[in-house]
Amino acid sequence: MAEVAGALLSAFLQGLIDRAASREVTDFLQGHRLIGGLVNKLKIALMAVNVLVEDAEEKQTTKPNVKTWLDELKDAVYDAEEILDKVATQALRRKLDAEFETTAIKVRNRTYASLSLYKLRGKIEKVLHRLKSLAEQKDVIGLREGVTGRPSERLPTTSLVEESGIFGRDDDREEIINGLLSEDKSGNELGMIAIVGMGGMGKTTLAQRVYNDERVKKHFDLEAWVCVSEDFDLFKNLDDWEALSKPLKSGARGSKVIVTTRDEGVALVTNASTNRRLEKLTEEDCWSLFAKYAFGNTNSSARPELEEVGRQIAKKCKGLPLAAKAIGAMLRPKQMLMNGRGY
Repeated sequence: MAEVAGALLSAFLQGLIDRAASREVTDFLQGHRLIGGLVNKLKIALMAVNVLVEDAEEKQTTKPNVKTWLDELKDAVYDAEEILDKVATQALRRKLDAEFETTAIKVRNRTYASLSLYKLRGKIEKVLHRLKSLAEQKDVIGLREGVTGRPSERLPTTSLVEESGIFGRDDDREEIINGLLSEDKSGNELGMIAIVGMGGMGKTTLAQRVYNDERVKKHFDLEAWVCVSEDFDLFKNLDDWEALSKPLKSGARGSKVIVTTRDEGVALVTNASTNRRLEKLTEEDCWSLFAKYAFGNTNSSARPELEEVGRQIAKKCKGLPLAAKAIGAMLRPKQMLMNGRGY
């Protein structure tokens, strides 16, 4: 569950970072340089704590001070969300003003926006101070960036896939399959394809979907699925990679390998000819995935009050498949209980 919780908080943080860096917000803040500078610092501070979340989630069960750190972080992050919501609202209002309002009204509204943003200055500085303080505590409480404190106990992956639980990723799948079925023009003896993305983005599910595609099965005489441990470091185990790739390079012409990784550097080390970076799911695909796990075969539209709440929850998943699946699965027993009681 630590991996799920870490993915949820990380996705939430990434959503705030993306919002702060969005074109609408950055364009709007060009006319408000003081607040714009603070929002940029807020974005950097969020990035600084985000890289610590995975390790903190793993260690909180054995280290009370880490759990306290996480609780304080979540509180600060919620305050940051409130601030960015207000900035985004002002940015949207400014955009609408530019399209529909008269010059006099525009001037009045810009003045109002400036005053509203100025009032946020103290709040932003307060949240900035909290986030910086939390980031500076990493060495004291023993947190490391981007790594877990101990090897994961997750189950090994397999090539089996549940097609009914897949939403979105059609374009990703088709590009990878096209790469598998086409001749490698890179001149390499072995065609390498890398699927890159942060944890919880659905890299393994996509690879499973490609592996089980009928076109792929008909094209290749032999297929094999290999799962390495989560703490396997390719950069420290280059000899192991060479030992694995040598017999593959000696195989039949047209042989291909798909590698899933969170690290762009792995794609470089493996000399991948195709590097497919996974983006977040669309809001509608994220909702469909959430609904599948929360409602099962039940039609959510038959319970509009539940669908409305469910869509709000799915939106908070920020397009992260793991978050949508995990939260949906956790809420399903409660939804079934509500149905059983006739609510």
